[in-house]
Amino acid sequence: MSLEVKFQYIADCPEWAESKPYYISGPLDAAHERMRTNLKYQSYDQIVTDLRGREDKLRMEKDGFELVNYPTPVPVSLDYSVQDLTSDYLVATSKWLQERFNAEKVLCYAYRYRKTGSEGEWEGTAHDIGTRVKPDSSTASPHVDQTLDGGLRRAQRHMTDEEVSKYLNGDWRIRIVNIWRPLDHPVEDSPLAFCDYKSIDSSDLIAADRVSEQYAGEVYYLRYNQGQQWHWFSNQTPDEIALFLSYDSHPQGPKFCAHASFKHPDATGDTIKRHSVEVRSIVITRAG
Repeated sequence: MSLEVKFQYIADCPEWAESKPYYISGPLDAAHERMRTNLKYQSYDQIVTDLRGREDKLRMEKDGFELVNYPTPVPVSLDYSVQDLTSDYLVATSKWLQERFNAEKVLCYAYRYRKTGSEGEWEGTAHDIGTRVKPDSSTASPHVDQTLDGGLRRAQRHMTDEEVSKYLNGDWRIRIVNIWRPLDHPVEDSPLAFCDYKSIDSSDLIAADRVSEQYAGEVYYLRYNQGQQWHWFSNQTPDEIALFLSYDSHPQGPKFCAHASFKHPDATGDTIKRHSVEVRSIVITRAG
């Protein structure tokens, strides 16, 4: 099944040739709020193809993303009647990644809760958006979480000096991966879509700075290109995880997976809002 949906692509502005796009997260005083970002977006229609029933054909190593049946061993929820076991969930996720990739080390460096419809709900609150208490909104802007230049910088930031000396000497493969899981119920609206990396031209990628008090990272936003091929998994359940790539130091195969959420055409005001959690991890394995 295919759907026609809307994505909010970065606008194709001539100014990007002279002024790099950026976004500042965290608190800004009223006088500087207008400087938070220079990003501009434009809505475009795209076709997304449902890969439900073809999950076993996909592997992150060759496609950049895959769907895995992995019921969580640790309850995790946005239902506040359920105990918050986020730290236990992160430990379990790291262990699963270590086994999945036969990894030397897994460094879980970030997680983010999201809830569709929370746009602007936490405006004026600063550092903890994306937590269980203040879930972030879903995003319809096609993007990649790390640029090719920024991936190793991100990895280095979360390593000790000893780990940097050992793992960033060229003998090890560094991957940054994302595990995305729906919470509480199957996804009926704002599912996550993934772009076939082979359908992305290098000219589609616009590097942008993501700046916080703690770190200045770099992401890619995508320009619209009709040739991009987008996919999704219908009715993804909390027992299924989307595993996708943000960075890979290996010279062959996909280097990243562009992604974005979209409003399902069949969704109404009564459709259950999407709840989800994503975990970002650095996975270190032997090169070769």
